[in-house]
Amino acid sequence: MAINLFMEFFNIKILEQISEYPAELITEDGKPFWNNIRRLPEPMIINTILHGDLNIIFVRSTSILLCKLFGFEVPAPEVAIEIITNKIQD
Repeated sequence: MAINLFMEFFNIKILEQISEYPAELITEDGKPFWNNIRRLPEPMIINTILHGDLNIIFVRSTSILLCKLFGFEVPAPEVAIEIITNKIQD
């Protein structure tokens, strides 16, 4: 579920936004929609090579919150990292 949330927040929603507001979009006053104030977002995939461990930290932290919210036992960090890594590689 945490991996699905990551994909929803950092991939799917960004792709939807880019679809609605493409990179080349020009506003009514003739200026680019994406500028210094509004930067064109880039969708992310879970990739520890490009993004370091931030992806894993997000998924791990979200997993802990969800486990506590639904009353599940929180796995030890080394077990959780192995589970997350295996799921990402699938």
